[in-house]
Amino acid sequence: MQFLRTKNGFTLVQVIFIIVVLGLLGGIMVKMFGVQSRTTTLSHQGIRAYYAAKSALEWGTNKTLSSSNGDCFSNDTYSSQDFFNSTINFQITMNCTNETYTEGDENCTWYRLRAKAEYGDPGDLDYVSRTLTLQLVNSTD
Repeated sequence: MQFLRTKNGFTLVQVIFIIVVLGLLGGIMVKMFGVQSRTTTLSHQGIRAYYAAKSALEWGTNKTLSSSNGDCFSNDTYSSQDFFNSTINFQITMNCTNETYTEGDENCTWYRLRAKAEYGDPGDLDYVSRTLTLQLVNSTD
């Protein structure tokens, strides 16, 4: 009987140790879930930013090639509402430069279009930015 009395309280130490370890593991799992969720959200926002910049480039291509005098559109910052009717809030910065040169008997105009789609402010945890560049050559007689 005396042998059993010396082990009183040892189970309590084991239970407290197991509770602490399980609590730490639970906290780590919650933290990992938050990081994974944020990573997935940023990945989706990156895809949206890419397609926002791509649609802006398509708009710029149409605007540039359909202009009668061969000039670039004005460089400016647009909201996503200017290109598509949705609730994604991207700032889109469009930039166009052109250069005309003569090759043989033809005058060629070289255009460089750049679109940058941004969500959030630089330094924020949810900041996403994608920049696309497109080069066009328009040959005129």
